[in-house]
Formats: sequence, structure tokens, C-alpha cells
Amino acid sequence: MSIGRRIKYQWENFIKFFKLFSLPEWLYGRGIKIAMIAVITIVGSAYIFKVSSSAKVGYQINELENKVSQAEADVQKLNVQIAAAGSMQSVQKQLGDLGMVAAGNVQHIFLSEPVAKK
Repeated sequence: MSIGRRIKYQWENFIKFFKLFSLPEWLYGRGIKIAMIAVITIVGSAYIFKVSSSAKVGYQINELENKVSQAEADVQKLNVQIAAAGSMQSVQKQLGDLGMVAAGNVQHIFLSEPVAKK
């Protein structure tokens, strides 16, 4: 048998199968149609709910990431301010603003005995 005849024969058998194939009668009833519509509606609604909740969560994550980056920028600014406030020039300027003066003649006292007892 040639390839062309085999393909033709298989195609004819395929068509015969679908002509003879029939579904059970209960699948054509009104109840199954209503049930299928209900199932499709429920599954579609669940899908839409899931997609919308995923989009909402994604939006919230984006907002939180923006807040984190803003907080990191604020921390960097505060670190710069801390470094500037801790510099020797800044400390000396603040001492003058507070009315403090440098100590003049410093004398150290050395004791032979400890001051505190155990």
C-alpha cells in the first residue's frame, strides 16, 4: 500500500469515528449546561480575584520599596550630619557658642593611696 493510500484510509477512518461517536444523553441535558455555566463562572471569578489581589500586592511591594529607598537616603543624610557635627572644627565652634573656655593652667594631683575601697 502506498503512503498516499494509507493517509487517505486513516483519514476516512478518523472521519468515520467522529460520525459514529456520540456522547451520553445526560451530557445534553439542561442541568449539565447550568452546572457548566456555574463552574465556568466560579473559576473565572476566582481567577479575576487572584489576578487583582496579585496586582494589589505588587503595588504595595512597590510602595514599600520606595519607602525603604527614601529611608536609606535619610540615613545617609543623617550620617553626613553626624560626621559634620563630630568634626573638631564643629565641636570648637559649639564650645564658643555655649560660653565654654579652654582650661589654662592644669595641675594634676597624684595620691599614694587608692581613693575607693573594694
